[in-house]
Amino acid sequence: FTDKSELARAIARAVRSEIENEVDSANATVSDPAQRVARAVSVFLRFAAEQPVRARALLRLFSGAADPESPLNRGVQTDVLNGLRDGRFDAPSPEAAIVVVIGAGIASIARFVDLGVNPSERARTIAGDVICVLLRGLGVKRGDALKVAADAVNDVFAS
Repeated sequence: FTDKSELARAIARAVRSEIENEVDSANATVSDPAQRVARAVSVFLRFAAEQPVRARALLRLFSGAADPESPLNRGVQTDVLNGLRDGRFDAPSPEAAIVVVIGAGIASIARFVDLGVNPSERARTIAGDVICVLLRGLGVKRGDALKVAADAVNDVFAS
């Protein structure tokens, strides 16, 4: 590495890649875009609850995390595009929907780190509420959003 910032970016990429692998595993048998988004956000929030120091470092060091075109956001891109195509989501543009998903994830990770939550019932409640609001913002009906969010949080935080 030529400097500290290059090393920091490499560490952040490695951590993000590790989490993305967990997301892939959590979503391996799931096809519904709403469930996939909910489970992906749950994985990131479980990571923040279990590893707050690494989560804080990821937030500080990973530039481009909110870029909808970033290759590391390919999973959310695919899930959102599939959700819009299938009518599961409703948004004025794919970019807006992708930014909202990424933004909710980043803001929630920051909130978890700031609160110092661990994988407790409080973490599950916050995660479920945020994911429900996120899904509602993507056009998922309230009852469905509540169920999808609760199922995702319960499955992911239990593993």
